[in-house]
Amino acid sequence: MSKKANPATVGIFICVALALGVGAILLFSSARWFSKTQRCIVYFDGSVLGLNPGAPVKFRGVTVGSVREILIRRNQHEHDPAIPVIIELDQSVLNEKSDYIINIADKQVVRAMIDQGLRATIEAQSIVTGLLYVELEFRSNPAPARFHQVREEYLEIPSQQTKIQLLIENIADIDFKQLMTQMSALAANLQTNLGALNLKDVNNGLTNLLEKLTQLARSDDLTNSLSALHKTLDKLSARIDPLADEAQGALVDARKVIVDAREAIGDAKNSLSHLNDTLQSAQNLMAPQASLRRELSTTMQDISEAARSITTLADFLNRHPNALISGRKYSEPKPNK
Repeated sequence: MSKKANPATVGIFICVALALGVGAILLFSSARWFSKTQRCIVYFDGSVLGLNPGAPVKFRGVTVGSVREILIRRNQHEHDPAIPVIIELDQSVLNEKSDYIINIADKQVVRAMIDQGLRATIEAQSIVTGLLYVELEFRSNPAPARFHQVREEYLEIPSQQTKIQLLIENIADIDFKQLMTQMSALAANLQTNLGALNLKDVNNGLTNLLEKLTQLARSDDLTNSLSALHKTLDKLSARIDPLADEAQGALVDARKVIVDAREAIGDAKNSLSHLNDTLQSAQNLMAPQASLRRELSTTMQDISEAARSITTLADFLNRHPNALISGRKYSEPKPNK
């Protein structure tokens, strides 16, 4: 007969198993239970193929959270095609990795970081696997911040397309079929044109050209011509050197003449300046308000009065010549009757 199981042993075994299970659950989920996280939402304009829930969220390469959920639409306008991605940032990791406390639950702090250029992008974890992750980075020239939420539900971090995404989109717009067709047509035209050429005649022509060039290089006429040209150049150089010396001397003399001319021009300028001062002084003397002009005017008036008196005296002597001897006679007034 089989031995009957002891209920106490079975109960102890079940209790131990339950304790181990609870301990394992607590061990693997304690990080989530005892850490403070903050959920944010990011809207990406392009495809998120390769981005999966649980993918890391990194800040300049340092993992600070993970992707929580990828949605099709969430709290956005009807014609808004952006894909919403909910990410979860770990506050304890941020505090552990930085000596500066960043309170990601504070909307004002997150808004200030966005104003400073904080943007979310999608980057590739591996080119081989094609897996993606979310990168948070302060951009020096960030794209204008665009917010998609109709009503404020999560903290929203604006996104920005990377150069790799733009390159992929541009490559996707290329019509490779048409490009291959054009390349095939070009290859066919090239083959047709090459077939129309008589390569044998071209080869013979090049061979004859090379032979003629070789004969010309070895000919005595070319050697003599080069020798004569060399002698002519030597003679020309011998004649040019004295001319260069003479030209140098002429330049020295010309420089001296220029210096003398500059000095003469300077003296002339000084003379003209003195003459200008003299003319200015004379102009000041002849001004309407000048004292010399007033004195000259008074003198001329006196001379005019004297001339008029002399003219009157001359007329009187002409009429009374004996006045110089007897003097002028004044008529006595007649007594009143």
